[in-house]
Amino acid sequence: MKRFLVLITLFVFVSAHSAPEDYLDSKLFSPSKSGISSFNFDFKIEGIEKFIKERTSIQPSGEVYFNATYVFPGKFDIIVKGIDPKMVEFISQLKELAISRLPSVFSQNLSMAVRSYVLNEKKMGKNIVIEAVDATMKKEVSKIEFVFDEDGKILTTTINFPSSLKKNFFSVSKKGWSNGKFVVDKIVTLSKTLNAEHFETIKYEYQTIGGIGLPSEVVIQLNQATPESKIGKLIAEEKIKIWNYRLNSRIK
Repeated sequence: MKRFLVLITLFVFVSAHSAPEDYLDSKLFSPSKSGISSFNFDFKIEGIEKFIKERTSIQPSGEVYFNATYVFPGKFDIIVKGIDPKMVEFISQLKELAISRLPSVFSQNLSMAVRSYVLNEKKMGKNIVIEAVDATMKKEVSKIEFVFDEDGKILTTTINFPSSLKKNFFSVSKKGWSNGKFVVDKIVTLSKTLNAEHFETIKYEYQTIGGIGLPSEVVIQLNQATPESKIGKLIAEEKIKIWNYRLNSRIK
């Protein structure tokens, strides 16, 4: 199983009549804004048993999956199921693997990610562009640019690193359960460095729990980039299944 470097996705939406700092997350569907203060769920990285058997001498005691409890934005407590509890070091490695996948399933609000950046707004045709700039010039990400249409729908984000760039292309829609807010269906990320380019695509499917939409499956694909910077040959694919949500619960 290829380990992806998953981008911590920044979901942002905008209203054309507010200050830039008020745009952040204003059109985004957020479970926390629907009365969920905590939640617990099970999730599985498809093919993980095969991965374990091919690369280690460990024999799983059953189906291998993870139980996660939300603690605060960006923080989850993880329990590994299906592995002998005595395998402490290996369980720690599996927890790290699980934690690396969760940002692609549940992202933190943009307002938290750019809290210490200077925000500027400008018009580009009918679109609105918000720039978050690191005035200190000390952060790993020097600038993030967000482009929205006139209805506040996210179109693209561009994240600038010292020697690389990531551009995200969003496909979003409103659902019957999203209370007029946008929900992300797919994100295509073009990553560029001085010597290479590749694409990562994240696709989402949702289920409703108590009238609230939550991810049920996330598919992550890694593709080569063609010379024309188009999506090329598939390199690897990974599926994450999520189920057994328990809302507003601290179940261990």
